[in-house]
Amino acid sequence: MARRVIFAFMVAFTLLHVEGASIHAKRSAQGFGQAGQMASQFGQMGQMAGQMAGQMSEMAGQMGKMGSQMAGQAAGAFGQMG
Repeated sequence: MARRVIFAFMVAFTLLHVEGASIHAKRSAQGFGQAGQMASQFGQMGQMAGQMAGQMSEMAGQMGKMGSQMAGQAAGAFGQMG
């Protein structure tokens, strides 16, 4: 009789433990999913920032070219005047 009671308790405990473990696994999987989504969002933000930085440096380069051309023209004009 005692063995049956102990066995029943063991079965019940094991079932509860397995159910609890599956719930925990689901929760942790959701947590990992959310973390993954956040990481991908940060990655997208990083890509966008990189693109913007690239565009800005390109624009700065073009402005620098224009500035040097203008300076060259101005120097040429001064040279002709002199």
